Amino acid sequence: MPRSIVARLVCAVLLAMSAGASPAVAKPVVINEVMALNHTFAKDLHGEFDDWIEIYNTGPDPVDLAGMYLTDDLDDPTKWQFPTDNRNQTTIGPKGYTIVWADEDETGIMLHANFRLDGDGDEVHLFDIDGVTLIDSLEFGQQTSDMSYGRYPDGGDAQRTFGVPTPGQPNNEGYVGDVEPPRFSHERGFYDSAFDLTMVCPTDGAEIIYTTSGKAPDDESGRFRAGLSYTEPLRISGTTVLRAMAIKPGWKPSAILTHTYFVNASESIRSLPVISLVGDKGQTFYEPDGVMAIVGGTYDGGVWTSTGAGSYNNVLKRGLERPVSWEWMDPEGGKIFQVDCGLRVHGSGWMRPRYVRQNGRWSGNGKFSLRLYFRKEYGPRRLTVPPFDESDAEQFQSIVLRGGHNDRTNPFIKDELLRRLHKDMGQRASMGTFANLFINGEYKGYFNPTEHIKEEACQEWFDSDEPWDVMTMNGIRDGNQESWNAMIDTARSNSLAVNANYQELLKRLDVVSFIDYLIIRLWPNDWDWPQNNWAAAAERSATGRWKFFAWDAEGTFVSSQLHADRFGELNSQGNANAQLYRALKVNRDFRQLFADRLYKHFYNGGALSAGNIGRRFNDLRDVLRGVIPNMNTYIVNG
Repeated sequence: MPRSIVARLVCAVLLAMSAGASPAVAKPVVINEVMALNHTFAKDLHGEFDDWIEIYNTGPDPVDLAGMYLTDDLDDPTKWQFPTDNRNQTTIGPKGYTIVWADEDETGIMLHANFRLDGDGDEVHLFDIDGVTLIDSLEFGQQTSDMSYGRYPDGGDAQRTFGVPTPGQPNNEGYVGDVEPPRFSHERGFYDSAFDLTMVCPTDGAEIIYTTSGKAPDDESGRFRAGLSYTEPLRISGTTVLRAMAIKPGWKPSAILTHTYFVNASESIRSLPVISLVGDKGQTFYEPDGVMAIVGGTYDGGVWTSTGAGSYNNVLKRGLERPVSWEWMDPEGGKIFQVDCGLRVHGSGWMRPRYVRQNGRWSGNGKFSLRLYFRKEYGPRRLTVPPFDESDAEQFQSIVLRGGHNDRTNPFIKDELLRRLHKDMGQRASMGTFANLFINGEYKGYFNPTEHIKEEACQEWFDSDEPWDVMTMNGIRDGNQESWNAMIDTARSNSLAVNANYQELLKRLDVVSFIDYLIIRLWPNDWDWPQNNWAAAAERSATGRWKFFAWDAEGTFVSSQLHADRFGELNSQGNANAQLYRALKVNRDFRQLFADRLYKHFYNGGALSAGNIGRRFNDLRDVLRGVIPNMNTYIVNG
């Protein structure tokens, strides 16, 4: 939370007095209502769900806001100024309102401030045209999606949360207060025997309601409310997903808390950390409207045609993402935490129609890979409890729960092994780990949670505050491809045998990164590369250069082709990897550097020496021993 407003108000008054300005507030305008988590409530004229601030004129005469300032930081009182050239937008009539969209985009239609509001708690201040005289302030704590916060009545001293926001209209009574969340007698996790769970709520007169189906307790989409009223201790004797909240008439309901309990779990389950995903069966996960509602179909130019129940087009219209509770529990006493986030299916346009679910169960290609997104609409903007011990990142915007696809059973470590070896080569790589996955208490197999190669990941890996462009085989993932096109055009349009041209390309390409990437992909002979399964990224700055990353290497280490490589494909195919390599290999310096990097990695205990490969392989085999007791070892013994 920010510093106390009271202390800074004193500073503002003293500053105003020292500047010869009167601390008295002459303008009858107030910050009346704010929304810091606008998820689905109201769009601006650009069709975007942005934060907004409502200013209210308490007086009997029009007030022109032109030249005044809004800020979310008292140390920067002139952060955003109301325009002085559009009186129609800045003039508020008697007892009238105006809306300012807080979206960091001042180019938008209507009033758009150059800052956003923080749903975890923030403050808004209105300063007069001198940039010193403070007219009004509003401070708020953690917010709930699609609810607003402000004054009651309009311009009044009471501050409340509004379950029904009223931008541009009189504020309603809102909630009298906030109900505190229930407290549990037992924390989520593993237990050796059954137990009785009790719940209490500190708010007098509040009722606790709960579900064990994954549904939100206050869900009223059916004939009856989903949540049962808690009246006595609950007997927990097996795997249980418990969602609970507290409610009270006229009060803001508490947040929904989710706890998963495992009683007498098998040694196989306890051999790995456990991921528990909890949500509405038909709205979050499966038919009719969950992320896995597609059961087959084809993909053509961005249009899905479903061949089964639960049309993917139906999911597409409603958005590809659903809210979900994600719990991480380490049975060995490690990290245990819960985060509300967004859930998507992970996979290319080729793979998605090939996922198969029959009678609600997974089999074969039905082992879905999934993606988690951390956004303010659900909870924290970033995951700040890293589950990956070897990661170079401290926070994460998205995580992939890899099912394995072409390596989904045994040894199941090909992709993770290759990415760790790539990191050993001195390059940044998406790190991962292993976990058993449960959905609403049902076991779905062992998975490989890993970092997602996105702009936010690159910013973390390379300690960058600049935007990044991320390119994959499917096109641009983040940013734009102007820099990528310029790099490829430089390579294709000039003979790189000419050293000046080669040096010009190196301004756009991290050539050491590219060579190490080629080595780690060529050597294990991935049958699905170089045409597929690659990622590259560059900082969008004057010094940004394209770097390459290993990804989806499940086609590597085929037992019958351990001594083959992919030079033939790299020298013949027309994809970006191949074109760039063929343009570069005519340069003597490039060939020498390639040879130097080969020697570095394959000899004298390098990253790809037998000793390091064996160490990495055995580490992963030991981690998975509980779920794959007889892992295939041909990778190191073949």
